[in-house]
Amino acid sequence: MNIPTDNPDSPANNSDASAEHGGANDMASPSTGSSNHSNPPVDLTPVFTDMGASEQEQRRLALRSMLAATEARQQQGKRSRNQTLAAGLRVGVRAGEHAGSHGIILDADYIHSRVLIDLDDSAAAVWVNFNLVSAL
Repeated sequence: MNIPTDNPDSPANNSDASAEHGGANDMASPSTGSSNHSNPPVDLTPVFTDMGASEQEQRRLALRSMLAATEARQQQGKRSRNQTLAAGLRVGVRAGEHAGSHGIILDADYIHSRVLIDLDDSAAAVWVNFNLVSAL
């Protein structure tokens, strides 16, 4: 934090002070001397063709198991995600006064956690709580 002082030569009032003293970013990283070049990146992955047959097979198995685990996590995420209750979605009523009925959502009241459903077997639309309906 720069606090102005009465001294015009003070580093707090001198805009060139941060450039002269290395700037604020140099305080976060250790000094590496006067060299300005960076080290080239090191490739830690061995070349597949340089491996022996057993190492290649182990590598394939490890990669396949990682892929299978990733696909399983994605499928689990898709199964557990509830579908958004929005206008136009066909739903069924699971419990309550209209249990077993099917209809289409006309409106959703997210404040009161309910949907307005146009039921197939009823002339009037009814409000039903979110927890009583499920998407078809």
